[in-house]
Amino acid sequence: MGDSMRTKCLAFYTILAVAVPCSASAQSVPQPPAARTIEVTGHGDASTKPNLMTVAFSVDSEGKTADDCTRAQSEKTSQVVNALKSQTGQEAKIETSDFALNQQFGYTTPGAAAPPAPASTWKFNGQVNVRYPTLDDIGEFIAAGLTAGASGVSQSGFEEIGPGEVNQNQSRVGAFVNSATSGGSVPYPTKRMAFVWLTIQADGSTPEEAMRRGAALSRKVETAIKEKMHGQGSVEISEFQIQQDTRNAAQPVYQPPQQQQVVGYSAHTTISVDTRDLDALGKIIEAAMNAGAGRLNQVTFTISEASEARKQAIEKAADDAKDKAAALAKSMGVKLGAILRLTTNAQPRPQVVYGDAFRRASLAAGVAVAAKLPVLPREVGCSADVTAVYQID
Repeated sequence: MGDSMRTKCLAFYTILAVAVPCSASAQSVPQPPAARTIEVTGHGDASTKPNLMTVAFSVDSEGKTADDCTRAQSEKTSQVVNALKSQTGQEAKIETSDFALNQQFGYTTPGAAAPPAPASTWKFNGQVNVRYPTLDDIGEFIAAGLTAGASGVSQSGFEEIGPGEVNQNQSRVGAFVNSATSGGSVPYPTKRMAFVWLTIQADGSTPEEAMRRGAALSRKVETAIKEKMHGQGSVEISEFQIQQDTRNAAQPVYQPPQQQQVVGYSAHTTISVDTRDLDALGKIIEAAMNAGAGRLNQVTFTISEASEARKQAIEKAADDAKDKAAALAKSMGVKLGAILRLTTNAQPRPQVVYGDAFRRASLAAGVAVAAKLPVLPREVGCSADVTAVYQID
């Protein structure tokens, strides 16, 4: 074997001798254990006075043809928008949305006379809620309410009532409330009350007439029942609705076969107005309804710029998560390490009041038109949640 061949073989063995121990060393390195962690979630709220109000209305029209219906809807929408502008000024933001045009179908018999046009009225539907400590006198209250003009009983039974329920303008109080000092739920004593719901109905050729008759009838029923209660229990007017009622006149005698055909069209539009003048709510509602709006959908109170409230809510949520992590680590006998993961979610917290709530409030206050009732919004702001994952030693 030549010198050149020996040199190559020696180099091969040297490389092999070095490579094998390195491979064995890499396989024997132990893997680090999985990190021990704890995960906590904190919550925070930040509140402030609202400075922005959004009022939304529904506008509806009908017509025999699509063109008639669209023209009527366009004219009514313009009237409502102009009425809102007159009350809010140029700084307010007014939008129209959710436009829909739908066909109305009916069935006719070939050769039969066309049915007469439907007659439109307005219908008031309300409810008087009665609660009393005993069952013995409930029948007397029902009789008094029916005599005063209630149309019937919609529901009755027993319910558990908490402290403060007898307030006429306050809803039912639950049996448990959260305690900020104890960190848990504190049971409050409850009382079993008998209840009955009486139905109130009234009609009118206009919404004002139906509203006036329904409000007067509701107060009459309420007064009649209160006279029988002698200061015990409670009577509350609630569940008020005002809506248009279309009742068809007599239809032709059925003579098969019948054919389905388009008998008209209906259109719908939502109009909303944003304004910083919260005191103008009554004027805005009254102007829109008088201009042709068919329904008050809702009123939303919020803040125009939520960055500061969002920041405060996140800071409170972070402090809450930090305190929970420290308390948990102390109770488990471990030490907090580095934060491995941190997530946050912050959302605005507006106040939304739906249209029926204004109607119920106006009845309870004895006001015939909800637009005249002052509305005092509560504080709004942001809510935040922070989730933190800590390494523990």
